[in-house]
Amino acid sequence: MPSQAKHSGRCAAKKKSPMFAVCTVLFAAAAVMIGVSLLILFGPDRPFDVGDRQSKSPVNVSYSVPHTERGVLAVRPICQYPDWPTGCEIVSAAIVLDFNGIDVSVATLVDDYLPQSLDFYYPNGNIFAMRRGPDLRKVFVGDPRSENSYGCFAPVIVQLMRDHLSAIGQDPSRVRETTGTSLDDLCRDYIDKGIPVIVWATRDMMEVRPGATWRLDDGTEFTFPTGEHCLVLIGYTETTFTFADPEKTAYSSYPRDTVLARFADLGKQSVVLIPEDS
Repeated sequence: MPSQAKHSGRCAAKKKSPMFAVCTVLFAAAAVMIGVSLLILFGPDRPFDVGDRQSKSPVNVSYSVPHTERGVLAVRPICQYPDWPTGCEIVSAAIVLDFNGIDVSVATLVDDYLPQSLDFYYPNGNIFAMRRGPDLRKVFVGDPRSENSYGCFAPVIVQLMRDHLSAIGQDPSRVRETTGTSLDDLCRDYIDKGIPVIVWATRDMMEVRPGATWRLDDGTEFTFPTGEHCLVLIGYTETTFTFADPEKTAYSSYPRDTVLARFADLGKQSVVLIPEDS
């Protein structure tokens, strides 16, 4: 009797049919497929993280440019909208070339001289591995005509400008990468001598947030700095720096400490074009 009492309060286990087992397997397989699809479409390693560098409409606001004892270089603003929503680097190059009397369209710079790549892939097709992708120091990652692109860093713009100077019979060595030089030294060595400087910072000098991450072909892990932006330094005071910003139709000034921080966040990247008579 004790053995019967042991089970008297329990329901007897039901034997599951073969059809139930088949349905369970099919359901699990469908769940895996759905999960993989969501990972590809919305996961952290999708080809583009919309918002990393997604452009806004142009900000048609004239920031107050304070008086500076050294003056503001009279560059001609060129707006990147609507044609180049993520092409601030190439537009900045066009601004500096124009300042030096070189008449070239942004379209020509993009179509004839800008290397572009969207070569994102997963090693051996393994979508759970970190994806591989292009190097912003070697190519423009994406297309400057597209809102969903990343951009490029200083070496790409140096080569683009040198290639164009060579094509028009001018000395390409006039284009110099000055990455690593402090803003104070850039102002002393170039702004004070009437030479504008292409610099990398962020849009509206907002704080950098980590964006999409991928591995470069050399094995280096790269995280895109959300908000990355390129603009042209044209003046300064003791408390501000002034820029020709491709996103705006007027000069913009920002607090000195904020600009120093954003410039450092982007690796203190800068490029200059030395005038012919220098």
